[in-house]
Amino acid sequence: MSVLAKTEAAGGGSLHPDVLSFSSSLQDDRALLREDLVGSLAHVIMLGRTGIIPASEARILKEALQGMWDDEEAGTLRLPEEEDVHMAIEASLGQRVGITAKMLHAARSRNDQVATALHLHVREHSLEIESDLIDLVGLLVARAKEDRDLLIPSYTHRQRAQVVSVAHYMLAWASMFQRDIETFAFVRSQANHCPLGSGAIAGSTLPVDRALTASLLGFEAPTSNAMDTVGDRDFITDYLYAASRFLVHTSRLATDMVDFSTSEFGFLELDDEIACGSSMMPQKKNPDVFELVRGKSGPQIGALVSLLVTAKGL
Repeated sequence: MSVLAKTEAAGGGSLHPDVLSFSSSLQDDRALLREDLVGSLAHVIMLGRTGIIPASEARILKEALQGMWDDEEAGTLRLPEEEDVHMAIEASLGQRVGITAKMLHAARSRNDQVATALHLHVREHSLEIESDLIDLVGLLVARAKEDRDLLIPSYTHRQRAQVVSVAHYMLAWASMFQRDIETFAFVRSQANHCPLGSGAIAGSTLPVDRALTASLLGFEAPTSNAMDTVGDRDFITDYLYAASRFLVHTSRLATDMVDFSTSEFGFLELDDEIACGSSMMPQKKNPDVFELVRGKSGPQIGALVSLLVTAKGL
């Protein structure tokens, strides 16, 4: 039995507290709680409809999972200490419905369960970022129309080059962010297949209905190969790449804002609401927000490289 499986939630006895503390990822993957609950709800509906578990037990599990969702929305859900959020949910479910909770994991492995939560997470967050980027592009286009007759110098090699309109400048950024929108849309398409039913590596002998769970969760279709599915992290690397490239674009834009707001350039003045002062020189308006935007890209690029190095051993 693996360390992950040997917990009280799985009926394997208690782990030594130091082992549990060392191996627990609960604080990190709690971000997947809602996705795991949704995936479990779809799975238990499928189990009930296919007769893998009795309909009455499926109804009990559905109500308990919905109760956990409601508690999480209200900020009152307290999870027991387990190795990860998935085990913590099952342990909490056991506290609510007793032995019936063990039926939830029929025809499901931790592998396809986690993969499903990750697919849902990437799909949802990619869509949110796309929506925000669409708004951003709209603002840039609107500003371009407003300032179409305003001229500024452009720069190459940090030297003044050709005269351009502010509209030309704004639409350059709009074009970059439009590509980011398209990249996140691609990421969503890569994450839009349902892993449930893949099991540990080769599916399940139980009569699962993969098309049903995929439909319930809004996926385009089930994934096509179980072995590939449980080891696939390409959609996550795609997501992190898209996020990294987007933040590189925002970092470049923020750098311009920092430069353009200096006395040497004088192209723009920071509003007091977004400028910070100096502890020593009261005349200064420091572009802290833009400097922080530039700093955000570094850790994100590091996360992408870190995942690529980790994924090569999966």
